[in-house]
Amino acid sequence: CATNTPDPEVSVAPQANDRWMPSITAVASGASVQPPAVATRAVLVNPADVSEYGAPFIVDHALRGGFNAVALTVKTTTGNLHFSTPLPFFVRDDLTPLLTEGHRRGVKVYAALSVLKDWRRSLQNPTWRQRYPNQCPVGYACPPDYLSPCVAAYRPQFKALLGGLLDGYPVDGVILATAYFSYLLADQVDANAACVPLQGSPAWQTTLITDYVNDLTSFVTDRCPTCDVRVLTWPIDQSRETLGDWATQGSQDLYAL
Repeated sequence: CATNTPDPEVSVAPQANDRWMPSITAVASGASVQPPAVATRAVLVNPADVSEYGAPFIVDHALRGGFNAVALTVKTTTGNLHFSTPLPFFVRDDLTPLLTEGHRRGVKVYAALSVLKDWRRSLQNPTWRQRYPNQCPVGYACPPDYLSPCVAAYRPQFKALLGGLLDGYPVDGVILATAYFSYLLADQVDANAACVPLQGSPAWQTTLITDYVNDLTSFVTDRCPTCDVRVLTWPIDQSRETLGDWATQGSQDLYAL
């Protein structure tokens, strides 16, 4: 039976480096000695989990499971925001308690954000949506929740949101999710009017998404040089059903995970 009381026997931090000692030979030779790198193992956390169970419970169970990081979704695919901000669609600050408890117990805290899948902003700005070239495929509702990466107006807004997050919270890293074209487009092109001028160049979709993510990654590292940036995207040139390791190949989006 689970309780909300942290287990005092659970280690407050991964202990691998505490037990590591350099070799006598390395020290005697004057070589620069560094402890071995500890791989980041992160568990993804929904905002409702923080309000329902509490940050101590989540961090405690992350440590029990062998994780040394937690990744909280602070911008959902709906567009709701779960960190303190004056921007629209703020719901609740779930990041502060998780950061406080995580750092107290030696656990890294990542902020995860949905980039292009944003139901609220797509309703506000219908011309920003990714467009199916013909009619919606049979059997699909085709919800208007994907923003087109071809539309230039959205990216500065997302950067402003990112900047407020990085300026206000000492996060250890940022996860950029849903930076891709909707699976409903399949092998079709995004029919948003802003995409039309780009479609003559080879591999324009791959180039566009790559440049988009690289720009956002540079923005994060410029504002937070110590932040680790991870990308959960949908590889255009690979099977859309492939779920790889989150630290290398990536996955489709936070909702799927």
